[in-house]
Amino acid sequence: MRIFIRSTLRAVLVLGGLIDGVGAVAGAQQGTVAGRVTDQANGQPLVGARVTIMGTSLIAQTNAEGRYTLPRVPGGQLTVRATAVGFGAASRAVTVNPGETAAVDLALGAVAVLRRRGGDHGHGRSSQEGSRQLDRPDRCCQAG
Repeated sequence: MRIFIRSTLRAVLVLGGLIDGVGAVAGAQQGTVAGRVTDQANGQPLVGARVTIMGTSLIAQTNAEGRYTLPRVPGGQLTVRATAVGFGAASRAVTVNPGETAAVDLALGAVAVLRRRGGDHGHGRSSQEGSRQLDRPDRCCQAG
């Protein structure tokens, strides 16, 4: 019985070493992408912007300073893309070297948000009534 336990323990330790070795090799093939996302108009940080590595499932969100970090990024030539509500997307190609951090800062430009004419304007009226009210500014958005 002792021989069986020793053999099993030895096998587990050898397999554990192999798995750790494979993990270390895989980790050595990866790098990190980090940077900042800002408003192109004024340089202010964009909080909650979504940053992705195109072609992967890697996603990060910017913090209060507009900063993000994406660890475990595969090494090589990649495209980093940032998006935020009310802003156009921005992308940049970058080379990620294994074991290193690639800095990618992106500035997003604001986009116009168009509202459809009509609607209920928050008063529970139909779209048709809302359109009539817009044609008569004196009645728009009045309770009633």
